[in-house]
Amino acid sequence: MLVDPDLLATLPPRQLAAGFAEAIKAGMIADEALLALFEAGDAEARLEEVLLRALRVKKDVVEQDEKEAGLRRILNFGHTLGHGIESVYGLGGLLHGECVALGMLPMCKTPALRQRLSSILARYQLPTHAAFDPDLVFAAVCHDKKGAGSKTAIVEVEAAGHALVRTVDNEALHQLLVREAKEGIGA
Repeated sequence: MLVDPDLLATLPPRQLAAGFAEAIKAGMIADEALLALFEAGDAEARLEEVLLRALRVKKDVVEQDEKEAGLRRILNFGHTLGHGIESVYGLGGLLHGECVALGMLPMCKTPALRQRLSSILARYQLPTHAAFDPDLVFAAVCHDKKGAGSKTAIVEVEAAGHALVRTVDNEALHQLLVREAKEGIGA
């Protein structure tokens, strides 16, 4: 991987924030200290450290599971729902990282963790709420690579830095989306 922090620093704020969503994801799944950098509002000032920590998470996970047979699936945190949202609404103006940010919120196992993540996302002007059609997003999720028949693999975070993969019935996932849609995802 080649990453140039000087080039990233030239991005418009919205694009940089969308990229930060992936680094926030890394903190959520495997590096609570990285998450703390975002909480402190230090991400832009410590961009190189953020990049190194986020890339280290990805490298460590991929090295342990090159074939995406187990652990590597935690890198999909936020992406199962995020890809569904992006498929339906991405062309309407949402960036990939913004969709991932929205997709992470319902996958937090506790209200306190969800609030913590929501505060971090808001600090970096990433969306924390969005109205959406649960049936359209569900259909898109079912067509994504993580769906297998009547079940879908999802990644949840039970505590900052600790992710788990579990398989859920598609009906349960659909009901989750219906509940989220009533409030506006992330509410």
